[in-house]
Amino acid sequence: MNCPRCEVTLVNQQVAGSQGYLSVQQCPQCEGMWLALAERQTLEKIIEPVLWEIRQIPADVDQLAGLYCPSCTDHPLMVKADHHRDARVVVDYCQKCKGCWLDKGELTAIQQEQFLRSVYTFIRDLHA
Repeated sequence: MNCPRCEVTLVNQQVAGSQGYLSVQQCPQCEGMWLALAERQTLEKIIEPVLWEIRQIPADVDQLAGLYCPSCTDHPLMVKADHHRDARVVVDYCQKCKGCWLDKGELTAIQQEQFLRSVYTFIRDLHA
């Protein structure tokens, strides 16, 4: 499978998940990663409270470039959507196979949450 940005062959990488490590496909050049549906669902459940969020995601112009699904044989154009946990992260996902492409830094931006927001969410959920 090739990177939808660089056309370089993706390589297997281990990413820390909630139940151990998951194998994902990562581009050795741009460091973006391809996540199948199950991997995406597992990794999106991880929330890492941090004092300050420092996002290192691509510029808007790069995030908005059209990408084609590297997994499907007919390579359909992927849909762009703001991520529900961080609207500055634009996720590319395939409507056919449900996989998604995350550019370098986007997984970290999705998983990190300011500590005070984490505390607020925890207290809110206790009283719900």
